[in-house]
Amino acid sequence: MKQAKVQTKQPQQQNKIGRQISFEDACLLVNGWRDSLALLSCQSKIGQTSVCMRGRMRDIAGLKTTLTTNDGFGEFAFELASDVLCIYADSRDFPDEAKVVCSLFFFFPSGSDPDDYISLSELDNQHVFQKP
Repeated sequence: MKQAKVQTKQPQQQNKIGRQISFEDACLLVNGWRDSLALLSCQSKIGQTSVCMRGRMRDIAGLKTTLTTNDGFGEFAFELASDVLCIYADSRDFPDEAKVVCSLFFFFPSGSDPDDYISLSELDNQHVFQKP
């Protein structure tokens, strides 16, 4: 499996998966997830706060994005600036057991904690609820 090397001052784990894409391309992918109601896994670490949930992209207003759980009781909203580092990875970058169609990783610009991130992964609906 080929892995892209991204030249950045960010932590090394970013260099091990996927490839850097433009913020505009990342926005197109997020809008596509909203339009198709794709099931997403979201993981985030910002400061002392971590989030892990499954849901669907429900709202995109400018740079503010809202992911909502299927039952409507859980929500994660975040706003991105156009200077975030966007890394795209597809199913070839993950083991088969991951059942991931593709992922976006957002890393924040210098001056932020280099370990902070938001990741959104489209899950393969065929395998989401099957036991291994």
